[in-house]
Parts: sequence; C-alpha cells; structure tokens
Amino acid sequence: SIERSNNKDNPLKFADSAIEIAVNRLLEKGCKKNRLVAKIAGGSSMFHFDNMTINIGENNALAVTKKLGEMRIPILASDLGGDYGRTVEFDIEKGTMTIITAFHGVKVM
Repeated sequence: SIERSNNKDNPLKFADSAIEIAVNRLLEKGCKKNRLVAKIAGGSSMFHFDNMTINIGENNALAVTKKLGEMRIPILASDLGGDYGRTVEFDIEKGTMTIITAFHGVKVM
C-alpha cells in the first residue's frame, strides 16, 4: 500500500516503490520516458477474513494507478479487481499482455 512503501528494507515488496525502481532501471538501460506505457492487472480480493477492514488488492491497484499517474506513464489497458487469481504473460515483440484465469477465460490486451 501507499503507506507501507516507505519501508526501506524491501522496496520491491510494495507496488508503488517497485514501479519506480523498474522505471528507473528501464531509463538506465536507455528507454525513453516519453515512450513508456503501462498495462496493469491484479488487485483482486482472493481471500476474505471476517475482521479484515482493508482490501489489500484494491489498495495495491490504487497505489499502482496513482504512481503511474504521478510518473505520467499512461495506462493503455487494465484488468483489476474481482475475487480470482490471474496468470499474466507478456509478448514483448507484439506489445501484448495476456491474462489467463480459471473461470473468466483469456484476455489479450
């Protein structure tokens, strides 16, 4: 979540700080900032607990969306929320992201 991203022990553990690190590494390798785009997936609530007042999946999706907005990286496609897991595959040559789910089929973005 946004509040936990200040944890310096493992910044890759949190969505927003991991995005910043990934983008910086891409830029170090020669990527042009104005050519970066995002496709995002996840943020589901797969586990429900009686005393749970926070929705970790939703918070992560919000943190990712906020961080990409702050970094001015446009989100071209998203598949967020729900109560099911996803397997995500990337085809770098085609620029596609494929989302595979057990009960909701396959989406190519």
